[in-house]
Amino acid sequence: MIATRQRATFLPRSSNCYYNHRVDSAAAEIALRELIRADRLAEAETLGRDILADQPGNHDVLHQLGLIHIRQGRFSEAVELIRRAIAHRGDIAAYHFNLGQPLLALGRAHEAQLVLQRAIGLDPSIASAHVNLALRFFSRGNSPRRKLHFAERLNCARAMRACM
Repeated sequence: MIATRQRATFLPRSSNCYYNHRVDSAAAEIALRELIRADRLAEAETLGRDILADQPGNHDVLHQLGLIHIRQGRFSEAVELIRRAIAHRGDIAAYHFNLGQPLLALGRAHEAQLVLQRAIGLDPSIASAHVNLALRFFSRGNSPRRKLHFAERLNCARAMRACM
């Protein structure tokens, strides 16, 4: 196994530098996350697209690219990328949760509500999903369901504190 503990220094293939994707694609994914954390989104997007050129079914990279598009305000593209990630791995609650944000931004509140409910169904401890659903129900005047999700958010917070 090739060491991936070193700081990733992969550059996008579109740069004039050598990029050996076969050597260590795990390091490329680490570099992608580091670029996103450093808010170097254009570079991260290029690297992510390079990874996808070699691994079109890489659900994690599809999801990461979707998050980049959300941060850039490109919601339609974000929805498409995250939906592709879900098509490959529909059992990951975070993918469903993160799909809700661009759907809301596009005015597709009912779809956002459904994906948030799916996220909660996969992982009931996602407190933010409960808050978002409570706010959604609040805006629709559904007080009992709003209270239920705010209460569930409090339960999640209590459970997290108990584990610390």
